[in-house]
Amino acid sequence: GSLVIAPAQGISLPGAQDQTDSNTIYYPLIVNSLKPSIFGVEAWTMSTSKSIPMAAQGNFFWMRNFAFDWDLIEATPGVYDWSSVNETGLAASADNGLSVVATIKYAPSWARKFPLYKCGPINQDSLDEFATFLQELVRRYSGYPYYLKYIQFGNEPDVDPKIAPATQIFGCWGDDQDY
Repeated sequence: GSLVIAPAQGISLPGAQDQTDSNTIYYPLIVNSLKPSIFGVEAWTMSTSKSIPMAAQGNFFWMRNFAFDWDLIEATPGVYDWSSVNETGLAASADNGLSVVATIKYAPSWARKFPLYKCGPINQDSLDEFATFLQELVRRYSGYPYYLKYIQFGNEPDVDPKIAPATQIFGCWGDDQDY
């Protein structure tokens, strides 16, 4: 008999069907030999026309983005408004093979330890509400079409808010007394 080498089970080579007295060896079909990069990029916006395609073309693995403003999403305890979230950008990132590192910033006024600091530490009495918010966020964004796996709590969370401007994204949720 003859020996036929086929690319994968169910895929045949021309003429292979006619050979009844042959041995067939199946080998794996390698579609993409590029290994995922360990590198990523930070994007202020997840643009479907610019930043996402550029990151994907650059073979980046992850894209960091300030995706969630807790103060806009839960201005009232227990009431969630997700309209401020760029869901199109989150889904497009996943479609392009990018893992989003989503940063949560800005505590709602009712949850702040220091009321004037949007990115200051969370009041101890509001930690249960923060945990519930996180559960809702994960429930909503961990599956199709977003596949969110990585969440960062605040930007530079170890910065005490009193050394950063009150409305800036630095110091979420630092406190010089939390060591």
